[in-house]
Amino acid sequence: MTTGPPWGVCRPSRARWICGNCPERISSKYYSAISKKCAPDLIRVKFPFRFCAILRLAEKESMMNALEHSTVSEIAATYPDSYRIFHKYGIDFCCGGKRKLSDVCAEKSIEPRAVLGDIAALAATADNTTDWQKKPLAELVEHIISTHHAFLRQELPRLHALCAKVARRHGEDHPYLLQVFEEYCIMSEELRQHIEKEENILFPVIVALGRGGAAALDISCPIEMMEHEHEETGAHLEKISALTHGYKMDDSYMCASFKALYTGLADLENDIKLHIHKENNILFPRALALLGR
Repeated sequence: MTTGPPWGVCRPSRARWICGNCPERISSKYYSAISKKCAPDLIRVKFPFRFCAILRLAEKESMMNALEHSTVSEIAATYPDSYRIFHKYGIDFCCGGKRKLSDVCAEKSIEPRAVLGDIAALAATADNTTDWQKKPLAELVEHIISTHHAFLRQELPRLHALCAKVARRHGEDHPYLLQVFEEYCIMSEELRQHIEKEENILFPVIVALGRGGAAALDISCPIEMMEHEHEETGAHLEKISALTHGYKMDDSYMCASFKALYTGLADLENDIKLHIHKENNILFPRALALLGR
């Protein structure tokens, strides 16, 4: 009696089920009975006989189940470009990233498989994304300073002046702009102090650890403090976004400066979230792991 592959009940057939995403072959005399929910991933063909191991479908299903119950931060750390998809669905991947994807999606009435499908599609096309899980800690620290800290040092003063200008000119007709300016000023000053503490105190210790040196101080408390400050920054961003209705433009009353402010604030929020993600979900856990924590 002929037996088929170990992943299901199989029988001979001239027609074949194949996965459209994988070039690997299976024996030409088998196909597997596939449930309807897997059907969209398959193509039924007669010729040519190029086959994907049906086992891949079971592996994919198992992986999707595991990712659904992983935290957002774990997924973001594993798939570097996934932050783009989380941003698309309005999922917090930085400060609120320690929640399970399934819980976040349930709260937002989003289908988790839709999110994971988009992440998988993006991962399949990404070829130049840096995997910061594998780079030396010193290189990651340098990247954060030269990219995100440099961006803050450039944009915070510029947006401060622009925000003050727009609030002064339009605040009487749109009082919420005065609240935006107040919130921005608090956040801006906190961020300025925050990046100085990271660069002068925490980052040098992390770089030394990454190079095999001894820790000059216990970094668990400074990291805890930095994460708390990240949460405060996230709260400021959330409030500014709410006040501006998600930086929604309105041509009926917005001048060029008004629109430039909204564009700048949106860009600032996106960069800060990615910045926090790289620290909370990659840099800090890797540094603590070197200390066995």
